Amino acid sequence: MNCEEVSRRLSAYLDGELPPAEAEQVERHLRDCPACGREYAELRQAAELLAGLPQETPPPAIAQGLRRRLRQRVALLFVGLAVVLLMILPAASVLGLALRADLPLWARFGFLLSGVCFAGALLIWCCQLLRRLQSLVAYGFLAGERTS
Repeated sequence: MNCEEVSRRLSAYLDGELPPAEAEQVERHLRDCPACGREYAELRQAAELLAGLPQETPPPAIAQGLRRRLRQRVALLFVGLAVVLLMILPAASVLGLALRADLPLWARFGFLLSGVCFAGALLIWCCQLLRRLQSLVAYGFLAGERTS
């Protein structure tokens, strides 16, 4: 193992996350290379200093803000999934009609064209809906907060 490879693995080595074979290679390199040994000692010292710091609890406002953002993202995710389903289901049914071999070509083309028009209109409508929902989420209505 060279110095660059060892340097990339030092944090994992310090945390005991390396497989035994890799850990052995890193240990061997650290014994043989003074520069990497110093780097490891500095990393270990920094980890010990950080471990000695008291753990602070964040103020309640920060925790509430994080929960609010999480609820906002979850709400937007569900809305996005609903929009995708609204787009996929009609498109799949129209595509099924357009691929039927027992229909004349002009009918299949008509189904396909109507499906494309429907999907375009639905896409525009969904984009408007998402824009409105994003503004509602931004104002906190979907996040469980009331604005005055």
